[in-house]
Formats: sequence, C-alpha cells, structure tokens
Amino acid sequence: DGKEPLWHLVMPWRLLRRVFRDETPGHRLRGYGLMWCACLATLSGVLIAAPAFAYLAGQPFVPPFGTSAVLLTTHRVSSALLFVFLLLHFPKKASS
Repeated sequence: DGKEPLWHLVMPWRLLRRVFRDETPGHRLRGYGLMWCACLATLSGVLIAAPAFAYLAGQPFVPPFGTSAVLLTTHRVSSALLFVFLLLHFPKKASS
C-alpha cells in the first residue's frame, strides 16, 4: 500500500521479529537497507567532494587528517552494500 510508519524507517530492526513469519517484513528490511546505503553513499560522496567545491568557490578547505580515508572507506563499503541490497530487493523474473 506504500504507507509505512516513520518508526520503521528510523528503527528497522523492530521488524526483525516478523521476518521469520512472513516474507513482507523481510522485503521491507531489504528495502530499508537499500535506502540507508543509498543515503550513506550519497552523503559520503558529497563530503568527499566538499573540499573541491570549496576550492572552486574560492574558499580552500582542508579536512582534518584521516577524514578522507574514513570517508572513502565508508563510500566504498556503502556502495558495495547498495549493490547487494539492490540485487536482493528487486524481484527476479520468473523463468518460463
């Protein structure tokens, strides 16, 4: 129906109890994982590019030491998980 309560989005682990009884909560959890990974990958990508945008705007900015390594690792992991959740979330076509 597309009507999800906000607390499912903020606290998706509350659906774990229902996953083993019904397929729908499991599908919803994979969808939430997909969405969270997409948000994390987008946010980390923007933060990685922020120093370049600041430089082009004429306000050079150098992030603290080690920040770029953490952001790059976060971006890589979330992008890989995004791909996995994408494959798991969308239904497979039935072979005929």
